[in-house]
Amino acid sequence: MQKTPIIRVGMKTTRTILSGAAFCALATLAIRATAMQDGLKDGTKAPAFSASGTDGKTHSLESLSKKGPVVLYFVKIGCPVNQRAIPHFNTLSKTYKNATMVGVINGSMDEAKKWKSQNDAPFTLLADADLKIIRSYKAIYSPWAVLVKGGKVYKSLPGGSKTELTEVNKFMADAAKTKVASLPFDGAPRGGG
Repeated sequence: MQKTPIIRVGMKTTRTILSGAAFCALATLAIRATAMQDGLKDGTKAPAFSASGTDGKTHSLESLSKKGPVVLYFVKIGCPVNQRAIPHFNTLSKTYKNATMVGVINGSMDEAKKWKSQNDAPFTLLADADLKIIRSYKAIYSPWAVLVKGGKVYKSLPGGSKTELTEVNKFMADAAKTKVASLPFDGAPRGGG
């Protein structure tokens, strides 16, 4: 009995499929490289904003910066990569209570409160349903963190990899005027910086 393949694929079709896959891979890398270049440059003035927080207050970059440096943690609702970064950002926020971390989420206040509750987030979330803050900070991925010091972008970190979380850890320790905590960041997303 002869076995019949479910799908017959000739050499030309195989080459076309492989060429298409290679093109998609290169296009993805090009988009990623472009995004990295298009992010806010270190040392540029941090865009001003004002938004309502899950704590019932209105926050601006100016008001958040009064205590010192600020970590803006950008969140996209439902992002599977961000799900792996959330526990690490939560740990950073709990570890450095004297440092300022604020989440910026692409949703309404109700969605922000729901996300905060579901993810046991210890930090305030700013509702950014119209994406004004997210776009002004060029936070095109989730997770994304922007470290702000003295009204300027200290560093823009597209992702939540161990490397990026380590950078946030050092920044927050400096902001809290304490030594850097030894945090492993096991299970952090790959990629990013």
